[in-house]
Amino acid sequence: MANRTLNAVMERLGYSGKGTPHGMRASFSTHFNGLNAHSDVIELCLAHTPMGKTRAAYNRHQYREERREMLQEWAAWLDQRRQSSCRPEFAGQLEDRDV
Repeated sequence: MANRTLNAVMERLGYSGKGTPHGMRASFSTHFNGLNAHSDVIELCLAHTPMGKTRAAYNRHQYREERREMLQEWAAWLDQRRQSSCRPEFAGQLEDRDV
């Protein structure tokens, strides 16, 4: 994948100048770390290697169900934000909130 591919997707979705793929990933990590979610699961969702070489050699658990649940929760959270931002009484509030 070209290094500009995700930026092009963000532009096509109407987020040009409003966000970046890196910012979305940082928001995801901040959100779930703030909820004290399992750090290995967060890092695997971000396609990071969450542990050192020794630990990785012994811990081969993929956390598939936990990742699915976390990503579904993130999708629901984003949907809730999108729906509330479409209502006039919530206009402009999303930018003021910590993610």
